[in-house]
Amino acid sequence: MPEGERQDYVWEHQPLFREAHIGELKNALNQFYELNHLYLLLDDSIGLLRDLAQEQDEVVGWLNEWRERNDNEMRYITASYIDTLMSAGDNSARQTNPDSALLKDTTPEQRGRIYDYINARNHWRREHNNGPEPSTTSAGQYSALRGSTYDERPQVRFARLDMDGKYSQMVLALGKPRHEALKDDIDALEENSQGILNGVGLGSRGIYDLVRHEEMQAYLTQERSHLKRWTQRLDDITHDRVRLFTQGELYRSAWYFDPDHPDQLKSALAMELNCTRDLCRTEDSLQKVGDYFHDNPHYILPVFYGRLDMDFLRAKSGNLLKWLDDIHNFSDGLADAQRRIADISHIMGNHWTHSLKLDPAALPLHQAVNASYIPAVALNLERWLIEMQKQLNSPQLRQHLDNFSRASNRAQRLGMLVALQQEAVTLRVADAADVQKFRDNFVRLNQLLSTEDDLIRARSRLTKLINRRTLTADQHQDLLYERQYTNQRLLQTRNTRDALRRDLEKAIVPTGNPVNGAIGVRLDITDPQMRALNDEIEKLRAGAFGGYATQGAAAAALKGSFFPLLAVCLQLGNLGEAWSVWRDSDNRRTIKERAVSEAECNTRLLS
Repeated sequence: MPEGERQDYVWEHQPLFREAHIGELKNALNQFYELNHLYLLLDDSIGLLRDLAQEQDEVVGWLNEWRERNDNEMRYITASYIDTLMSAGDNSARQTNPDSALLKDTTPEQRGRIYDYINARNHWRREHNNGPEPSTTSAGQYSALRGSTYDERPQVRFARLDMDGKYSQMVLALGKPRHEALKDDIDALEENSQGILNGVGLGSRGIYDLVRHEEMQAYLTQERSHLKRWTQRLDDITHDRVRLFTQGELYRSAWYFDPDHPDQLKSALAMELNCTRDLCRTEDSLQKVGDYFHDNPHYILPVFYGRLDMDFLRAKSGNLLKWLDDIHNFSDGLADAQRRIADISHIMGNHWTHSLKLDPAALPLHQAVNASYIPAVALNLERWLIEMQKQLNSPQLRQHLDNFSRASNRAQRLGMLVALQQEAVTLRVADAADVQKFRDNFVRLNQLLSTEDDLIRARSRLTKLINRRTLTADQHQDLLYERQYTNQRLLQTRNTRDALRRDLEKAIVPTGNPVNGAIGVRLDITDPQMRALNDEIEKLRAGAFGGYATQGAAAAALKGSFFPLLAVCLQLGNLGEAWSVWRDSDNRRTIKERAVSEAECNTRLLS
């Protein structure tokens, strides 16, 4: 047990913190100071959040030490996998009979009772096969008499009692009629489980013969005990950190920082990072922090809490929320970004202009703070992308693309405008001529696909003719030449199709430079900004300390971590418009064409 674990996780615990009347404190004072003292009450929420973050780092350190000690991680994963193979479950039930009524006619709870019974019965069989133990005399010694009796070992009795209890629970959960109907399936699953454990057939070996079962179970029991304690401690810490954060304790307590002072700006960002690093480590914490920023998007601006005043809270915060709700639509919201930036500058006044002017030395800290929040802010977008992957081969994809505008968080929308302002880039909307070229390319793609199908059919026909035995030598040679010519045409058609597909991809990508038509919106960025965008994406993947807290990060990275999100949203919006062009096309759309289009979506968006 680590030394730090000997102390309970308490920061609001009754023995240490209790309510008391002020008179109790007053009576504890020296009488000399009874009329000459000052009470100073502090609500140190920043200190609590910083201590909780440090406590979380300490527990993560325990996990890292456990992982590195004697290659524990590999041993634990291997033992857990073997233990899974030894236990009955849905996977073993599917392997036994994929069409079993046990899987179709039972609920997960009922199947759990069945698996518990089978596992308990397997445990009883193993204990029973170890045999009885000799009876002992009244003095506790084993009898040495010939023909002495043997007693059942206590382990066997306990295993049998557990098995009988699990059997009763299974029958009660299923009901007698259903239990009778599923009896053959349960017996088949039990037989399959026994085969895995003990082998099937003469001379075969099972898991019991291949591993030291008792030693492995003892190891798993011990390590699972450690991991369960540490995981529960991490969950408790995360719950408390998220609760304090979403109650606004951090930003209310950090009012005294002056962001116009360079040193205080860096101190505020360092404080915020120390309080919020690795804040969102669970799905629940991501959701709660994302909801908090959806309701308070202004806090996504750097050290905005240092500029906050009652005038903004009373008169402008509501206008900001309404305005961000109005720009959720892709085409109407981001395409006219310059006007939108002017609108938000009018709403927020100097809060907007001052918040975006950061000292270069403060940029790495600002990016690291953003890296703590962006996973929560972009949670809805991530879920939308996951759902899109599921619907790529379904008719619901178009409707899902139409719902994209509702997948963004208010703080994400504000952050994307911040990225535009900080990077001084503009958005260029495709004009009518570009869109028409894009439509013409789709028509050309359809024609090439049709030509490719015709050539493939012609090649197949020629191959059948060549295989005829009634052909003369000259006829056979002519057909060979014709098939060779058809193959050359097919190769040229495919090369032309691939080149045209690449042109269509460039027309959809917001950071590309299309030369043959375009659709949607594109970012006007320089080559250094493009390289920085790619670096930024890698830094986001590496995390706050792996990506941003490195030498030279300020020079290599963009000024804000929302720029990659902006590029993703523009990409998805362009995809929606491209899909509309494809859907409205008058040319025939075969299954092959649909596959090409969906492969294009996969290649550009989900790689």
